[in-house]
Amino acid sequence: MIAVADMTDLDLTTYLVESGSPTEARMAYAAGYFESTLLSLMARFPEVRREIEDRVAFRRSEVGV
Repeated sequence: MIAVADMTDLDLTTYLVESGSPTEARMAYAAGYFESTLLSLMARFPEVRREIEDRVAFRRSEVGV
């Protein structure tokens, strides 16, 4: 059994994405996984929501929306 408790966050997410197959399925899995993770973090931590709002506002200003 692999000791996952000792893995870094990057190790964990990289393993989840890289263990998928084929490449298209890995990308879809990664997108869904990260979306659900972000939504969960945003719901639990207001500061994460504010950070994402700031990033969205910045990107929208870049394209003139």
